Amino acid sequence: MKNHLQYLCDIPVYQEEQPYELYGFPESQSRTSTDCKFETKEVDVTDCRDLEGVTIQTHGFMFMEHKSAFSLEARHFETVNGDSTVLIGYLNETIQLVKELLDPVDVICFDWRCLATLEHRRQHTSITLRPTHGPKKTI
Repeated sequence: MKNHLQYLCDIPVYQEEQPYELYGFPESQSRTSTDCKFETKEVDVTDCRDLEGVTIQTHGFMFMEHKSAFSLEARHFETVNGDSTVLIGYLNETIQLVKELLDPVDVICFDWRCLATLEHRRQHTSITLRPTHGPKKTI
């Protein structure tokens, strides 16, 4: 099956600075909220759920079964400015699970939801960054 996916363009400015997108701070947002440039490419998409031997080491992803302690429902994702206790609990549980399975330096969960609008709008969630070099920052 063919599908169209967006990829970050390989442009010269990214040799000098990292791609960025600012969101969640409308009162202090600059006129330029992103330097990200994307291109759409047609790719082959394969349902790999029935493949045997898929590992993160060989394929870059993995499948696993996990019974969450949090009962997610559509309303937890669709309600803007609502009670995000369950969603935050689920994301924190996911971070802990990844840490236990893969022993990474850091794990970051981000808001993956897309709104069906022309502009990408995002909700602000305070996260703590632990960069490899430098002090931790809460944004």
